[in-house]
Amino acid sequence: MRVWISHAVPRLVCVAGPRVRYEWTPLAFVPITRPHDAAAHALHAVILTEDILMDTRRGVADAASITYEPAAPDTPTPASDARELEKVTGILGRTPAMRLLKEQLVRFAKTTAIVVVHGETGTGKELVARAVHQLSPRAKQPLVAVNIAAFPESLLLSELFGHERGAFTGAIARRRGFFEQADKGTLFLDEIGELMPDAQAALLRVLETREVRPLGAERVRTVDVRLVVATHRDLAEMVRRGLFREDLYYRLTGLLLHLPPLRYRAEEMPLLARRVLDDLAPDHGARRLDPDALCALQEYGWPGNVRQLKNVLRRVVIETEAELISRVHVRAALASEPGAQHEVRDGATTATIAHVLAAEHWNLSQAAKRLGIARSTLRTRIRRAGLVPG
Repeated sequence: MRVWISHAVPRLVCVAGPRVRYEWTPLAFVPITRPHDAAAHALHAVILTEDILMDTRRGVADAASITYEPAAPDTPTPASDARELEKVTGILGRTPAMRLLKEQLVRFAKTTAIVVVHGETGTGKELVARAVHQLSPRAKQPLVAVNIAAFPESLLLSELFGHERGAFTGAIARRRGFFEQADKGTLFLDEIGELMPDAQAALLRVLETREVRPLGAERVRTVDVRLVVATHRDLAEMVRRGLFREDLYYRLTGLLLHLPPLRYRAEEMPLLARRVLDDLAPDHGARRLDPDALCALQEYGWPGNVRQLKNVLRRVVIETEAELISRVHVRAALASEPGAQHEVRDGATTATIAHVLAAEHWNLSQAAKRLGIARSTLRTRIRRAGLVPG
């Protein structure tokens, strides 16, 4: 028996005896061989046996059939290999979730399949996308990175597929589009959820035919491009709301790399903060964090994730000349950050709440009791911080 984990958003519809009905929006099915791998899928993870895989796709799962049967353990990645991977890609992290991400990254990079990188804003999606290219057989070929949200709808098709001279007012010369520029290499489309309907249809055709037709051209051009896309949006929900084409959704969502938010990586804060301070050292001098300052970083919820952490530490080293950064310095820098006042006023930090919720398996009554706050207050904090079951 094989055990699978579905990166899906299961929504409980009803419970009738031993049968539980869910509505599913699967993004990918990944084989799981170790219990900690299953636990590492922190966002909307449900373990399914192969026997009920087809039933879950129809929306009905037999709750009594959800089991785990251990398989032969994989050979662990040597520490030297892990350090080399961090050096090459710049991706830090040694928690089970991050180890799984890097294992999947190495496997996925060897293929030519489309990869979807999903994560909240600031988690490092572009860094992961670049790593897919760096570790692939196409590493010596071009990597073209495009932020779809940066282009107005009227220009996006021309930028993606190119245009011929005279194709429109102002087209004074032929221009190769991003697909042609990335030929034989990798095209990274960031913020794929912002793609407008016309562009979605055009992208689907290119993925199916591997041909592009520049605006104003009479003939198509064949392209060989490996596509990596990224989004912070729930594409399945966008499909249900009619904002994203269903056929394009299923064409894209073959391989998924999910980046956990920083609030679930508090134990990695020493590693991440050290790297940020090292990167800032050439311009601002060597700095260190005292233990209380590190605790202050771990206690904060980080809605902006790693990007926000970099900005906060940059502000700290600019505003103080002290070599040893204290808790006072960190708290001063955090004072103007989103949600900081709420965390101070309500006592328990977002990171603490997330930890307690996970420990209590999201039993709100038990979690509220441990935190010493009302259940209604806990619900408010969960909603404000955007916490979800892991």
